[in-house]
Amino acid sequence: MQVMALLAYLMEHKNNYGPHLIIVPNAVMVNWKSELNQWLPTVRCVYYVGQKEERARKFAQEVSSLQFNVLVTTYEYIMRDRAKLSKVSLPAMQWFAGCIVVYLSRLVAS
Repeated sequence: MQVMALLAYLMEHKNNYGPHLIIVPNAVMVNWKSELNQWLPTVRCVYYVGQKEERARKFAQEVSSLQFNVLVTTYEYIMRDRAKLSKVSLPAMQWFAGCIVVYLSRLVAS
């Protein structure tokens, strides 16, 4: 909930529409999708999950051209597709925040 509140604040008060990166555990991806749809229904989210072909399609059509406000994925997909995803030019602030989310979620899991 706090992440969604932060995103709403950034968009409504700071005119920062992203792109933002959210990295979540695979087990809660469905929950994130549901919550983002409920609380931020007008925000364009890309859920970077699925089989290799589906991820390749999403990358080509939406990710590489930054056709989203929020990219939601898992640590596992970041690692699998890191060579391709690392070529996407995200603004430094959003990338740094995304890395913090990854680091904290990995600490909690340990």
